[in-house]
Amino acid sequence: MKPLRTPFFSEHFNLYQVAPGVLAAIAVPGGGAYSNAGIIDIGGHTLIFDAFDTPQAAQDLYQAQKEYASNDRVSILLSHHHSDHRT
Repeated sequence: MKPLRTPFFSEHFNLYQVAPGVLAAIAVPGGGAYSNAGIIDIGGHTLIFDAFDTPQAAQDLYQAQKEYASNDRVSILLSHHHSDHRT
């Protein structure tokens, strides 16, 4: 993973580019994310995988996809409904 050319600031996570159009949102200890998430630009549509444990972290993730994805169509996939995979 490599840092983004234009950094995105969130007190909840750091963003890294995994591959073209694929971003990893890695939780920051002490923030409101608690786990990791991802943003995948699949051309004409963006997929957010998981959305963290707090509304504040989720809002930052949504803002990040608006800055780094190439479209306005967004789907959010929650892998499951409870927070058992903490970092």
